[in-house]
Amino acid sequence: MIVELLVAHALAADPGAPITLERAMEIAEQNAVDAESARLAIESARVDLHRAKHAFAPDLGLSVSTSATIGRTFSEGLGQSVTTPGANSTARVTSMVPLLGGGERHADVRSAEANLAAGLATAERTRQDLEYTLAGGLLDLAEARGNVELATVTLAAEEALRERIRAYVDAGARTRADLLLEDAAVAAAARDLSTARANVGLAELTLVDVLRLDPASSWTFVPPEAAPASASEGAATRSDIVAADKAAEAAAADVQAARAGAWPSADLSFGASTSWYSTDTSALPSQLQDQARAWATVDVEVPIFDRAVTRDSVSDARIAERAAKLDAARAQETAAADLARARLDAAAARDALEAASHQRDAQAAAVAVLQDRYDAGAAALTELLSARADLASAEQARLAAAIQVIRAGFELAWAAPATP
Repeated sequence: MIVELLVAHALAADPGAPITLERAMEIAEQNAVDAESARLAIESARVDLHRAKHAFAPDLGLSVSTSATIGRTFSEGLGQSVTTPGANSTARVTSMVPLLGGGERHADVRSAEANLAAGLATAERTRQDLEYTLAGGLLDLAEARGNVELATVTLAAEEALRERIRAYVDAGARTRADLLLEDAAVAAAARDLSTARANVGLAELTLVDVLRLDPASSWTFVPPEAAPASASEGAATRSDIVAADKAAEAAAADVQAARAGAWPSADLSFGASTSWYSTDTSALPSQLQDQARAWATVDVEVPIFDRAVTRDSVSDARIAERAAKLDAARAQETAAADLARARLDAAAARDALEAASHQRDAQAAAVAVLQDRYDAGAAALTELLSARADLASAEQARLAAAIQVIRAGFELAWAAPATP
């Protein structure tokens, strides 16, 4: 874990290096808690599969024991108590080979394989969720930066208009009230610029928090300019659907494993042992030979009455299977709804961008006309200021719509990822 964290921080060691979406994904896959949890789930599933497969292999054990005799014991040959201290040692090798188990071990292997496949699919979906989250954060940053640019242009335009109005006031062509109104408009534009700059900092801090970077450093984020071009036509092969289907397969195998408790089981046990006694007058090779023995046994267990333990286990497994199938069906429904929503959002985003562009163009033309009328003395400053405020709002709406088009593309790619 420590090594992985060091690697993750090494990936982002240079705050001056630009962090694109691809680089952000590299950092997130190492730093993000969800990604680490997915990796741990895969490792656990692999251990479970290894354990299930090795349940078919025989075991082998070696045991060595020794005991000492101290004090007086009764000798039947002498008919009296004698003191014969000594030590007895025994060595034993045993092994057990599973023969029958009602299919439980095979079911455990199928369940473990399905759980591993589910874990891999879940990890892939976690990666897709991270990419979608990071893309959204980078696009939020792009929108915030765009608002700063718009606010900067608006402030410069208002300051230029103020100087023009000042010249009119100095020439006696306008009243001082117009200059005061424009001063208020300049102050409002400066306030909007300050707010926009603060929003940029907040958007960057959100990304730093997601990537678990050092907030004291200055990071350079590069938002994506377009969404992924490739996406699947449907969501049937989405990773979360695959994970849910595999979880249902594992639950079905667990039902078979539970049913195996009602069937007879058999195991083959065999081994060999020998022992020796330290005070025996026989030579050590003779003792080892005389005390050596080997055996082989077949243990057959037939369940007759287990107080409904097996039946209850099967019932629990069937309930879990039904729940897993329900989750699989819900995953398919959710994926279909996500895809339909993403397509609607994409179409709505394109229409909104087109409408916002027309609105911006029309408002810009209206501001130009009102500016000419104001210069000619045929329009009031309040009309011009209102039109300029509407133009600023239209510019922001167009920027938001353009960002939403890219965001909708990422949403569509997330709802129906391209098949690898």
